Amino acid sequence: MRAMVVFICFLGGVLLGAAELRATSLYLAFDREGEGLALAQAGVGLFNLRSGPATLTIDVDGPVELAWLYWAGHDRPCPVDPVSHVCTIEQEPFKDQLLRLDNHGITGQVLGTEFEPTTSRGPILHVAYGADVTEQLRAKGNGHLTFRLADGDLDRNLADLDGAGLLVLYTDPNGPPARVLGFHGADYAYGESLNPGENTVTEAVTFAHGAAKGDRHGEVALFVAGAEKDRRPDRIEIRGNQTLIDRLDSSSGAEWDVDRFPVNVPGRTVATTVQIFSEPWGKTPDSLVWVGAALWLPLPTPEGCSAEVWDGRPEWTGTGVAPGQQVRSVFSQSSRYGQIGNVSLRVALHFQGGGGLVGAAKVLIREGTAALLNATSKNLEYPYTRSQVIVLVDGALLSGDLARMDEVMSLLREANEAGCP
Repeated sequence: MRAMVVFICFLGGVLLGAAELRATSLYLAFDREGEGLALAQAGVGLFNLRSGPATLTIDVDGPVELAWLYWAGHDRPCPVDPVSHVCTIEQEPFKDQLLRLDNHGITGQVLGTEFEPTTSRGPILHVAYGADVTEQLRAKGNGHLTFRLADGDLDRNLADLDGAGLLVLYTDPNGPPARVLGFHGADYAYGESLNPGENTVTEAVTFAHGAAKGDRHGEVALFVAGAEKDRRPDRIEIRGNQTLIDRLDSSSGAEWDVDRFPVNVPGRTVATTVQIFSEPWGKTPDSLVWVGAALWLPLPTPEGCSAEVWDGRPEWTGTGVAPGQQVRSVFSQSSRYGQIGNVSLRVALHFQGGGGLVGAAKVLIREGTAALLNATSKNLEYPYTRSQVIVLVDGALLSGDLARMDEVMSLLREANEAGCP
C-alpha cells in the first residue's frame, strides 16, 4: 500500500526532505542461501514498555549469519503539515525510533510508513522501524537467548508501540542447504477504513525463489502489528496453500504477531506470493500493519547422470533431445573443430578425447551432451538449464583456450556425476 508522507525512504534508511512520497509497501531486504541456513524468529509486545523493560527470548542453534530487530507503532493524532495536509516526521530521531537492546542503544531505520488521514481518533501515521543487530546476536552466542528491551527516549513516544521482533538467520550444522528471502516495510490495511482504496488492503509480497522439479516444503515468518485476539477477522493467502483464517491474534503480545507457517511450493513453481487481508466492511476486521516477511525454502538436491548412463538408455524420452541429432544443431561452435559437429549426440557420448584442441573439444562435448540431457530431463534436479549448458560449452569452444575448455568440462562432469536416481 502507499500513502502520502513527507520523507524519502531508501533501502538503507530514510532521508528527510520536503518532497512528498507515497509510503512503502514491503520490499526485498535480503536474499541468502547456504549449507544448513536456518531461520529463527521471536516477538514480544511493547504496550507496557513505558513502565519498564520487556524480555524477548529466542532459540538460535548455530552461528548467526544475519539478524534484524523490527518494531512498529502509531503516531496518533499525528501532526498534519498545513501545506501538504499530511503528517510529517518533524526531526530525527522520530518517536520511538530509539530502543535499548540489553546495554546497546539502537537507532532504527524508518522502514516505511502509511498515512491514514481520516479516522475516528484523528489522523494517524503508522510507522515501522528496523535495525541490523547481527553483531549483538553474535556476541550473545548460541542457544536459548534472552534480551532486555527498553525505551531509548522516554520523552519522545508514539501513542501506541505495538511490539518488537527478532528475525535471525543462522547455520544449522545438521540442516539442509536452503535459501531465505526477506522483505520489510510498513503496509497498512483496514477493511473498514474511512479512507477508501490503498488504506484497505496490503500489496502481495512475491518471493522469487526459482523452481525445482519436485515439490518442496518451506516456512514463512510474518511480523504484523495491530491484530487483535478473538474478535477481529483477518486472512493470509499463500499461493498454492490453504487460506489461513484469523491466525493473527496477538500471539506475541497485545496487537503484535510474530508467527511462522508451513508453506508448500509445488514443483516447477518459480515464485510464491503471500498477502495479508483485513476483511471488508461489515465484518469488524483487524487493523493491520505488515512489517516483515521471510521465506525459508530448502534448495533442491543436485542430481545428474553420466555420459555412460545416458548412452545406455535406448531412448531419451522426456528430454526433447533426440539421439540422432547432430552435435552442431546444439553446440554451434563445434563446427570450428573439423567433423566433430557432424556426428550424432549419441556418438558424442563415446568421445575419448586425445591431444590438442580437438581432443579437448571432444571431451568437453561429451560432458556437454550429458549435461544437456540432464538439464532437459523432467525428472532430474540438475543445477544448470539447457541454455546455461549451451552457453558454457559454446563459449569455451569459441575461446580456443585449453584451460577454459578443461575448466568447463570439469564443471559439467562434476554436475553430471552428482547422483543418478
